[in-house]
Amino acid sequence: MEWAKVLVPAVATLIGAAVIILGWHKSHQLASVRDQENKRRDLRLTMMLDAYRALANSAHRPFVGDIAFEAEKAIESIQLLGTPRQIELAQQLVAEFAEHQEIDWKPMLLELRESLRRDLNLEKAGGRLQHLRVVFPPTGDADGLAYSGPPGKRNR
Repeated sequence: MEWAKVLVPAVATLIGAAVIILGWHKSHQLASVRDQENKRRDLRLTMMLDAYRALANSAHRPFVGDIAFEAEKAIESIQLLGTPRQIELAQQLVAEFAEHQEIDWKPMLLELRESLRRDLNLEKAGGRLQHLRVVFPPTGDADGLAYSGPPGKRNR
């Protein structure tokens, strides 16, 4: 019976230590998975926000130079990290541009806006997209700000 007085507390201590170690290990695993998911989410959100801004910036502007380059990068980011619907829209935009040399960004911008707002737990945004485009006179006179008028045919 003497051995039971020593063995029972020792076994209880070992079981307690094992439970603590296993609990710590599982907690660490879950925290690591959560951290990876958060990093993945942050990366995707950052890239999709950048893509949205680049595409919105190119709307109603001539599709040349830096604007075209940034839009190309945005399409690549969407094809890499976008939702299946966004990837489908990106591929449609590429085909549309190849065939007609013009792009209607509206479906993609609306899809990105809704997806980003959903990911950021914001309420749905109704209404249409509007883009402010300011045209400066050739002299660069800031007092001569004017509305650029309806979009051209090359880039809606």
